[in-house]
Amino acid sequence: MSKQSRKDQTRVLRQSEIIEVATRLFETRGIENTTMDDIAREAEYTKCTLYAYFASKEDLCIAVFLESIHKRWQLQQATMDACSTGLAKLRAFGQTYYTFFRNHGMYLRLMFYLDYLGIDIKNTDQAIFARYRARNNEMVNYLRDVFRQAMVEGSVRKDIDVDLTISQWVYSLRAILHRATQNSYTFAKFKPEKYYYSFFDVLINSVAIDKAKSLKR
Repeated sequence: MSKQSRKDQTRVLRQSEIIEVATRLFETRGIENTTMDDIAREAEYTKCTLYAYFASKEDLCIAVFLESIHKRWQLQQATMDACSTGLAKLRAFGQTYYTFFRNHGMYLRLMFYLDYLGIDIKNTDQAIFARYRARNNEMVNYLRDVFRQAMVEGSVRKDIDVDLTISQWVYSLRAILHRATQNSYTFAKFKPEKYYYSFFDVLINSVAIDKAKSLKR
């Protein structure tokens, strides 16, 4: 192995260690309450060394977010692949989205934290952004194929804009799941699972052929 290869391998290993530490602290202390000093101390690195691997807390948050996408998509794709029809795969997408974030609430909070800061991911560390773009493109391309499969099978309307629908599904499910899992005051009493799935049924019905026919009557 060349000197450069060993150097690159060490960098990847240390980045992974830092991401693991940051994930643990985000979970136990909260994302906003965790500082780069905390992460450096827990990882047993100097702050200068930490910044050599991640230029900012925002870059590190995005790296942790990318890890969450990888874990979630493994679950979602495996479950969707096991379904035979396009519509069943779309339902599996919504079900696994709920399951993952109910079991990993910090990752859901991290998404909202990044949204709140208004971070433009493409203006962050370019290596991290390249990995994010590749993973995101993989998921979107898969979902495009699922929608098109369902259209060919006649279970989903052919007049919808697939890319627009995918984006709306993802962002609306994120918001609904966040509302469902919060313990703050609300006028409506509901169980998180019922709150989420009743909305997801609305999304499914908005694109399903049977629902489209019923609207025309």
